[in-house]
Amino acid sequence: MAESVGFQLRVSGTDTPIHVRSLGSGPRAVLVHGGLTTSSQTWARQEPLAERWTLVMVDRRGFEPNPPADVSDFEVDGADIAPLLEGGAHLVGHSYGALGSMFAAALRPGAVRSLTLIEPPAHSLLRGDAHVERQIADHVERLRSIHDPAEFMRSFLAVIGAPNESVVSPLPAAIERQVRLLMSERPPWEAELPVDALRASGVPILVVSGGHDASFERMSDVLTESLGSRAQRAVISGRGHVVQRTGEPFNRHLEQFMLQA
Repeated sequence: MAESVGFQLRVSGTDTPIHVRSLGSGPRAVLVHGGLTTSSQTWARQEPLAERWTLVMVDRRGFEPNPPADVSDFEVDGADIAPLLEGGAHLVGHSYGALGSMFAAALRPGAVRSLTLIEPPAHSLLRGDAHVERQIADHVERLRSIHDPAEFMRSFLAVIGAPNESVVSPLPAAIERQVRLLMSERPPWEAELPVDALRASGVPILVVSGGHDASFERMSDVLTESLGSRAQRAVISGRGHVVQRTGEPFNRHLEQFMLQA
């Protein structure tokens, strides 16, 4: 496996670079993590793919080792990610990172060889759905009523089907930083997702869910339908919201999709 190389990408229009780590050799795949995590934590079980692919792992703005930020924003993420597609790349985004990946792909559709979206929080496509509206209301109430980062993390992990027994209080500084970014992120339901642009682009798209939550399954289904005939759908169960942590089952499906694309 080729040596991991870290570098900072300076995005046009901003003085603050973002951290990117490159691993392996072969066609490029840009990997974008979600909330409460970093690129190395999110994609640890994808590193075996570096035997055949160049994995370009982005640390989103505000996440270590980047400088702190006051807020996460999917459109800012999209602008950060888009330059990494130069020369052509596959693009893979998890959770909130999937939203930024959609905006990046819409900005540079000609450079996207394929787009994989893992459990994207596509609430905006299902406004009015009783279950989704309840989920939004619950999160708004969580933000209003819970101010302690450790308590907020326990509550949020329970919602996405992740274990929360090991959450300690007070949180370690690095984890508290991630939680505070989650507490201040631009809500996913505010996203006017660029589904029309992506459908018109003809980019092959794979939407993956973990089979653990009815609302994520419904959002993934509706998003796939909205993206048109070049969008595929997969359910890979076993690790809840963090589908990529199934390791080999996810890697096999992802690699097959990227090779077909």
